[in-house]
Amino acid sequence: MFNNNPIRLSHTFFSICILSIKCKVVHAIYTVLLLHRGPVLEFSLCVSQLPSCCEIDQIIMHLANNTTVEKFNLVIGLGHSAYKLPSSFFSLKRLTHINLKNCVVQLQSTSFRFERLTSLCFRNVSITNKMLICFISCCPILKSLTLVRSDNVPIGEEKHFVGSAQYSALVQLFQLLPLIEHLEMNCCPVKCFASGVIPQSLPNKLVHLRALVLHGLSFGKEDELRFVLLLVTSSPNLKKIKMEVKLQYWMNIF
Repeated sequence: MFNNNPIRLSHTFFSICILSIKCKVVHAIYTVLLLHRGPVLEFSLCVSQLPSCCEIDQIIMHLANNTTVEKFNLVIGLGHSAYKLPSSFFSLKRLTHINLKNCVVQLQSTSFRFERLTSLCFRNVSITNKMLICFISCCPILKSLTLVRSDNVPIGEEKHFVGSAQYSALVQLFQLLPLIEHLEMNCCPVKCFASGVIPQSLPNKLVHLRALVLHGLSFGKEDELRFVLLLVTSSPNLKKIKMEVKLQYWMNIF
C-alpha cells in the first residue's frame, strides 16, 4: 500500500528487472515515480514479457515531464509483442544513452533533437531505413552505435530494418556519424543498407572509429565482404576489430 506522502530516494536512478510482469507491478512502479521528489538520472526496465496495459506509456510520459533523465534502458523479452514507443519518449531531450530491445520506433515528427546523446543501442528494434537515418540525424554527437537483430527472429517476421535498401542510404548513414568511436552491427543492417553497388570508400573517413564489432557474417556472400572492406578501409584509426562468422559458413567450407 502506498500513501500520498512525497518520498525522496537516496539514489536518483531506477533499475528494475522483472521476469514475470503484470499490470499491477507496472502500476506500482509508476506510483513510486509519482511519489518521488527529485531528479531521476537513469531509468532501466527489463521485462520478460510485455503486459497489455498503458502503464509503461505513463511512466515514459512522467519521465519526459521530469526532464532530468540521462540514461534510458528498456528491454522487452523476445517471443512477445514488441513495445511501441510513445511520442512522449522524444521529449527526453537530456538523454546521453538509449538502449532499446524488442521495441517499435515510429517517428511522427522530426522536430525532436537528442543533442546530448552519445550512445544508441537498438536490438531487435523495428524501424525503417528512412526513420533510422532521420533518428541518427537528430543525434549530432553520437559516439557509440549498436544495430543488432537476434538470430532467433524468423526472417519472415523481420524485427529490424524495413524498406528499400540502396548503397546511397549506406553512405548517408555514415555521413551522419562523424564522431563515431564504437560501431556494432550484424548481418541484418548489412543486408538492408548494402544492396546494390557498394562504393569502394566513403566520402568521409570515420577518423574517430576505434572499435568495430560485426556479428553473424557470411564471407561467402560478396555484399557482406565488400561491406566489411568498406568499413575497414574508411577507418584509418581503427584499433579493434571483432568479427563473428556464422557457423553454417564454416561447415560448408570444411
